[in-house]
Amino acid sequence: MKRNKYQIGIQEEVFKVVEDSKKKLLPFITKEDIIKNLQQKKIKMRDPKNQVGQALFHLQKKTKYRRPRIKKYLDKNGKKLGWTTYEEKIFL
Repeated sequence: MKRNKYQIGIQEEVFKVVEDSKKKLLPFITKEDIIKNLQQKKIKMRDPKNQVGQALFHLQKKTKYRRPRIKKYLDKNGKKLGWTTYEEKIFL
């Protein structure tokens, strides 16, 4: 019986891309830019839009034992522009 292979490790790669954009002094990064950066790193994904969306969801989720690592970047009107790291202090 053949077992399905599941891909793991997308969350860490997505967080690294968001963190790198913060280190480059960009205020935020969009989901499309995250997908492009992951594809440049040669990370194979079956469904990039959904997989990156799930990783972003879990990285911003707060639970009893985990604090959020990223947050939505909003403009003055409350419209979502992209994603940024949760902590403002990123060591350069």
